[in-house]
Amino acid sequence: MRTNMIWTTLVALLIIALTASGCKKDTPEPKPEGAFRQVTLKGFSYICPTILKPVQLADREQKAQLFTLYGDDVTNSIACSVKELEGDDDFTLEDAEEALAELLREFPDATGQAYPDGVLLRKSGVNPQLGKENIYMTMRLMVSGNKLFTLVFNYTESNKVILSKYVDPVINSIQAPK
Repeated sequence: MRTNMIWTTLVALLIIALTASGCKKDTPEPKPEGAFRQVTLKGFSYICPTILKPVQLADREQKAQLFTLYGDDVTNSIACSVKELEGDDDFTLEDAEEALAELLREFPDATGQAYPDGVLLRKSGVNPQLGKENIYMTMRLMVSGNKLFTLVFNYTESNKVILSKYVDPVINSIQAPK
């Protein structure tokens, strides 16, 4: 049951991230910065590069966050959310392996890894709805208790030099609530 909920959340976030906004080709290129800010969402914490700016979401319960390079352009962004899971089952490495297998069947060109607390998935490709530019996506799912934290880091080919260096530090900084 948890695997189905994780799968549904993953697909929804991936669709949102890849189709919610077009590429902004006329926007001037920002200067890279090395600073990070600590961010917390429902007890989960991670670092976010200060080069990405927060976007105000219509989320009264504060279940999601969005940071973008250009305005509302989610093709160069960090998006994250927290979702309550149903059931009392503990999340296991086997659950993570099952969720990863489902994702890899859906996205055969992706790569991933299962962890005792979740899944890491990396994918790149062109979305014809957004143009001809390659989009890189890294997604980390982390389960803690009955909460599912999902973080998706996207960037386009034209912003690879600026944003790619931040992906691993952000992904590796994610911590579950204490």
